[in-house]
Amino acid sequence: MTERHPAPGLLSQVIGHGAHAISVTTLSASTPNKTPGPAWYIREVASCDVSVIVPTLNEERALPDLLRDLQRQTGVRLEVLVADGGSDDATAAVVESFDFARVVACDRGRGRQMNRAAREALGTYLCFLHADTRVPSDGLLSAACDTMTAEQRA
Repeated sequence: MTERHPAPGLLSQVIGHGAHAISVTTLSASTPNKTPGPAWYIREVASCDVSVIVPTLNEERALPDLLRDLQRQTGVRLEVLVADGGSDDATAAVVESFDFARVVACDRGRGRQMNRAAREALGTYLCFLHADTRVPSDGLLSAACDTMTAEQRA
């Protein structure tokens, strides 16, 4: 399923089925005591394949599972931006414990949070996930990236 957005140069596609589906959007135009980043992760890269954006508000319990799933992804260069809308729990501390993820502090409101993080994203593709999302396959984001790249070439 592919759809054009009103903004020129944006293309969105849902990859997967049911509870395991993710939406990927295409754009045209290390600290001690942290969980080490996966092999594909390079801090402060100029670009990456996929920017994963997770809007949060008090998600300290759900977020670690998602971050561990993202840490296991293979075949794709990721950046993970957790757009926090002012959590008063340990959400930011959870994010900071994973070397490959970073908090983007912003005003509360899912749309505002996603937009704020999207402005900072470096990826060719944007992937928006809820904090309680599970990514069951280690190659899911790589497959999504390959599908979107093939779609653009067609």
